[in-house]
Amino acid sequence: MKLEDWNNVAIGDHMVFVPTTDATQRTKNRLREHGERGFIVKKKAQRSVLFLGKRVALFESITKSATGRRTWLGWLVLSELKSIEGDI
Repeated sequence: MKLEDWNNVAIGDHMVFVPTTDATQRTKNRLREHGERGFIVKKKAQRSVLFLGKRVALFESITKSATGRRTWLGWLVLSELKSIEGDI
């Protein structure tokens, strides 16, 4: 998914991702640990100083953790994600 395409994503959309070839280990881990069934968009794309000015979005996992039975909520760098399924 191109960064321009993120303008068409809405809060509440369901999306499934794989990491890009140049994704950080953090992104790869989050997708492996929490992304089996995808994520719900909680906050739309914005730039973040925590991620060196890269565009990020807030996602909540569909899958719940085995230990806490809670979903994961966190920021993912958009340029490190490749959408394979979703509402857009």
